[in-house]
Amino acid sequence: MGLKTFINNIRYLARYNIKEMNRRFDEKLDYKHILKIANLLPYLDNKDIKKANILNVEDTIDLLIKSDKSMVRYGDGEFALMDGKDIPFQTHHGILSERLNRIFKSSDENILIGISSIYFRIELYKYLDTINDFLFTYIAEEHKRLLNIIDYDREYISAEITQIYQLYKEYDFERYFNKIKQIWENKEIVIVCGETVFNNIDYNIFDNSKSIEYIYAPSKNAFDKYEEILEKSMKHSKDKLFIIILGPTANILAYDLAVKGYRALDFGHIAKDYDAYIKKIERNTKNIYKFFEPD
Repeated sequence: MGLKTFINNIRYLARYNIKEMNRRFDEKLDYKHILKIANLLPYLDNKDIKKANILNVEDTIDLLIKSDKSMVRYGDGEFALMDGKDIPFQTHHGILSERLNRIFKSSDENILIGISSIYFRIELYKYLDTINDFLFTYIAEEHKRLLNIIDYDREYISAEITQIYQLYKEYDFERYFNKIKQIWENKEIVIVCGETVFNNIDYNIFDNSKSIEYIYAPSKNAFDKYEEILEKSMKHSKDKLFIIILGPTANILAYDLAVKGYRALDFGHIAKDYDAYIKKIERNTKNIYKFFEPD
């Protein structure tokens, strides 16, 4: 990294986040924390690093409202499994890893691939402190690898549309939730989810649908029962919209159903995110960590 780029990156930090960083360093001066920030510098507004072509949140939702396309989403969990690692939702499985890698490169125009702009447009001032802490570690360690698997000629959609309340410090959350609910408004839907996902949810974001049917699966290691889950799903009409909330297995199921003529959307944490927003649950470190834990 050249001197000019380094200086520009320092200016970026000074403009957006230096006061917040100073506050946190005053509380706990940790050289490892400082090193993480230093590791991020090459990726902050660096014109020499390619940026993935990712639709923003609003345009992604518009596309899902106006089209009948299916959606699969990739986040840090999927990328870890692709590398042969375990995650809390799913232990590594060779077939799962191979399929995640293959689907990520899929060229099917009817299947939208979602990744998060958070990995490529690092705007620390936008995100909650806990999310920034995650970025300090994850981006510094994984960004170079992500750069090598991205197709820069492809348009991706925003994977973060399913958990906006858990990411952003400020947002027009009411407008966002009202808009995203239009995707399934007055439609017959089938929700494929972990068996305990809705246990603690009091405000169901899907209540504006015409009807809801549920297919329950294991909340952890769901891919171990994948063939059974797929078989149950295919007993339903192709006229129904599938909403899948099932960790990395949702990625595979949404893809397979889409190939077979269904419309299927991998919607991750959306139900929990909406419930947390309506309840105005404080977005502190403890609650955010709990939010992202397996149900």
